[in-house]
Amino acid sequence: CQISKATAFSICESCENGTVVDNDLDNDGICDDDEIISYRCLDEACINPSDGSGTYFSLEECENNCQGSVGLNEMQELSKQLFKITNFLGQEIQFNKGIPMYYIYDDGSVEKKIIIE
Repeated sequence: CQISKATAFSICESCENGTVVDNDLDNDGICDDDEIISYRCLDEACINPSDGSGTYFSLEECENNCQGSVGLNEMQELSKQLFKITNFLGQEIQFNKGIPMYYIYDDGSVEKKIIIE
């Protein structure tokens, strides 16, 4: 791929066999390899909220636990939205595997997460 000073790759684009490849299919600013896939039970169906805030990290686990009606804890979880992710110093960061991250939600709640794969 030829790149001029006026044209530059976005952070998620790469060059493969002379073709620019977009590695952010949902255009959310997070490269596909760094996406957090998680699922949440909503109306007896498992959905991926696309922000890593789901309760289950595998579709199978979600389907095994998504029965009947949504519980009170699930209802509370559904009402909050991820505000930002920070490190232990409070600096806003992107999702990273293997390091402690603090998920801060719009309702003021905070979850400490370490994703290991």
